[in-house]
Amino acid sequence: MTLGQMETRAVTFASSYGDHSGVFLAGKCVYIHPEGRFYTLEFTSPVTGEKFRESYYFEDRA
Repeated sequence: MTLGQMETRAVTFASSYGDHSGVFLAGKCVYIHPEGRFYTLEFTSPVTGEKFRESYYFEDRA
């Protein structure tokens, strides 16, 4: 993952990590933790056009 890279992920709108029942949207990487613990994607709502962000752990997280 690099800054500016686009990725399609499930947007959960929930407080529990790993709930993949949300809608899949394409988001742009806007932040990567300095120690590589997680990254943040910025999405645009297809309904309102507003931007929102959600953080995800890297797949290889131990």
